[in-house]
Amino acid sequence: MLKKRKKISHHVDKKILMRARIFGFVSLVFVFILGQDFFNGTISLAYLLGALIVGITVGMLASRMYHLSWDHDGKKVVGRLDAVGIVVLVLYILFAIFRKTLVGVVVHGPMIGTVTIAVMGGLFLGQILGIRNGVRGILKAEGIIE
Repeated sequence: MLKKRKKISHHVDKKILMRARIFGFVSLVFVFILGQDFFNGTISLAYLLGALIVGITVGMLASRMYHLSWDHDGKKVVGRLDAVGIVVLVLYILFAIFRKTLVGVVVHGPMIGTVTIAVMGGLFLGQILGIRNGVRGILKAEGIIE
């Protein structure tokens, strides 16, 4: 397993790997906070799961912000911002700015903050999944992995 992971990371640009690691760290912090809120009774399981699912969905869509492609010279998966990525980035920023307002439509009171954290945690997890799926798809197309 470790050998396979090293083989994959060898064919992925360092910027993409660093972005995924940062998203992973931030999502772990959010999951830790959410775990505490759940066990303290601040948020119900239904709201927690619903917010995470919404966040993951939006995060996977937002992961398209960087178009992943194969660099034949460098033999690596690279990401670049293109026209579609710019539109996704603008929509992502708008969502991030208005997330409390959007969450406030569904939930009220002290749960708004916790649900917002759950959505943001889901966003980061969704971005990781989107990057992972994109990289794996490219590496399969190039015959590097099965």
